[in-house]
Amino acid sequence: MAHVFNVFLLGALLVVIDAIQPLSINDRLNQLGLIETTEKKQDLAFVSVPENFPIMVEAISILRDLHENHVNDDVLHHQDQDLWFKLHNQNLWSTPEDDKAVQLWGHASPMLRVVSQVTGCHLADTPPMYWPQMFAQKYMDNKTTFAVLQDPYTRVVDFFKQNPVVFAEETKTCDVDSAVQKSLGRWISGEKYENNCALIPQSEYFEGQYGAKLAIDTRNMTGSLDAIMKQHGYDFNKDRFEALLEGNRRTAGGSCHHLWAGSLSNYSKKLVKYVYENDFKLLCAQFDYCDRDETPCFDNSPGACQAQ
Repeated sequence: MAHVFNVFLLGALLVVIDAIQPLSINDRLNQLGLIETTEKKQDLAFVSVPENFPIMVEAISILRDLHENHVNDDVLHHQDQDLWFKLHNQNLWSTPEDDKAVQLWGHASPMLRVVSQVTGCHLADTPPMYWPQMFAQKYMDNKTTFAVLQDPYTRVVDFFKQNPVVFAEETKTCDVDSAVQKSLGRWISGEKYENNCALIPQSEYFEGQYGAKLAIDTRNMTGSLDAIMKQHGYDFNKDRFEALLEGNRRTAGGSCHHLWAGSLSNYSKKLVKYVYENDFKLLCAQFDYCDRDETPCFDNSPGACQAQ
């Protein structure tokens, strides 16, 4: 991909720049054009957990600074990872109010489009404990990190529903059990970073110095986000965000839209408990959700539990 930089190449470029003139970390990254301006902005930094609705959360900061006539749902579907470059090349940014600089989270930040030498995934999809120190410092220092945390059963079912190409045969009959058992079987055998790190345990994104310190509860995602946004000085349009969630619920999974956490067999659930043991512990510690056999609805929405 034209806009994906290799960490090794970046290191070489930084050495050359340093040989010419010693610079701070911020200045060096700025010279390479890898970061957005960071002064005078709110203090949250989003840690993107794959399959936990990262695009929708990233949109909270993106939509604030787009020209009004370009604010549409297409902005949220930047699966080609080129959103930041498209916005800047087409000059679609508005001048932020109150002299607050543009703040780009997760996949929208060019800095996090670097490919990790540990996982082979973009940094935006890689647990922060595997990031190069310089990148972690720039993105997260003096900020409060947060991430979305959801029920592991729901997460693996969503992974199936969002990836009909990966599970082409299983999707024909909505065989979520076969899909989950196949993908988690590969994870157990050592293929932990395939599908762009989609099945790494969520707990890893909360570990280490730069791991997420605040958790968004998907059983009340809109309300949980609203509380954290307000605490940290962000404008948050609850109605618009809820509309985005509802749109996702209506379209996710196509003909398999009806599947939810309760669709899994007991054997599949045993696999989930094994692979995501630490995720269940984290849910218990963060939200007091300690029943590992519970299959909750996403965002307290009856529409997310079609089998009920």
